[in-house]
Amino acid sequence: MQVVVPVFLDSTLVFVALGADSISARAEAERVQQTLERLQEHPDMLSRLQLRERNGNGFLLADTAAVVVIHPGNRADTTLSPLANALFLREYLLERQPVPAARWSEEELLLRLLLGVLYPFLLLVILRLTRTGVRRWERRWRGRVGHWLDEMAAHRGLSPQDIQSRKVVRLLVAVERLCLYGGTVIVVSFGWFALFPQTRPLAVTLLAKVIAPLVDLIGLTARSALLLGYTALLALTAYKITAHLAQRRLHGTLSPLLTDPVVYLPLRAGIWIAAVFLILFPYPGAPRLFAVGLVLLVLLTALIALRPVIEEIAAGIYLETTYALKKGDRLTLDGAPCIVVDQGLAHLRIARQGEMCWIPYTKILKAELNISSEPSAHL
Repeated sequence: MQVVVPVFLDSTLVFVALGADSISARAEAERVQQTLERLQEHPDMLSRLQLRERNGNGFLLADTAAVVVIHPGNRADTTLSPLANALFLREYLLERQPVPAARWSEEELLLRLLLGVLYPFLLLVILRLTRTGVRRWERRWRGRVGHWLDEMAAHRGLSPQDIQSRKVVRLLVAVERLCLYGGTVIVVSFGWFALFPQTRPLAVTLLAKVIAPLVDLIGLTARSALLLGYTALLALTAYKITAHLAQRRLHGTLSPLLTDPVVYLPLRAGIWIAAVFLILFPYPGAPRLFAVGLVLLVLLTALIALRPVIEEIAAGIYLETTYALKKGDRLTLDGAPCIVVDQGLAHLRIARQGEMCWIPYTKILKAELNISSEPSAHL
């Protein structure tokens, strides 16, 4: 008859040792219990425990060596198979794994000292110095702005309390302090963390999580501000050029060629189209495609619309090379006497029967033409 000796871990039955007598059963129980306790003291061995089933027995292996063999006779739970008992034992050991005691080292102590004492003290000192410098700077520019606001209030007969611009000044001061203090904290933290090997991972984290997104935000803001300035500059330039052309045309100082409506109107429209193209071109994606498409559409439309104008220009070149028309020449168009007043790009300006009119060059070519360079006192 075999002797049964139970094995307990923390008052939990985990194994049953069997022996021919009490001595051998107790020796087997002590061996198994010591083996399990050593496993609990070495977490690296617990992580390597594996389960195997051979010939109906459950094996608990560490690498390739059998630690505990459970067969049907030494099962702690007789309702489960030997392999299930081995699995229960393994899970129990992993759950009851003791937490390793904290081990203090000089490096950890230095790290705690740097982060818990020296870093906050250094940050407070630098923030205090920053606050002193910021207040000196604020006193100078706020004093000048306040003095200017008081003069403006006195000039308009207002009391200092009626000037709402002081709220804008206070808002600017708050934004200025927030940016300066926030920037100081970030710069000091990054510099302090990057200085010591123990805190360099914190510097890398700060760089990846805070500084890099902040730099990207500043870059995007600066790019947006530059694009807005670029857009405003081009729009203002186009407006100034077109206004200058209109003013010179009104005062009669514009070149006769540019005064011709055939040239003047497309010129002004072309200036604004070029401005819109240059404004939209720096923007990626749809705005750039729209700008290119707009220019191509305008060019195509202009080529189609300017076909009659091109014919008039060609007719004018033919008349100029054939008859050498000049101001003051007398024409007889379809029996009506005319005097050349001015030559346009696609029209000829003439005086006929006391009226000024523009005659297309193609109409002149189709009419009965008689040209005389002799001056005439009257028509």
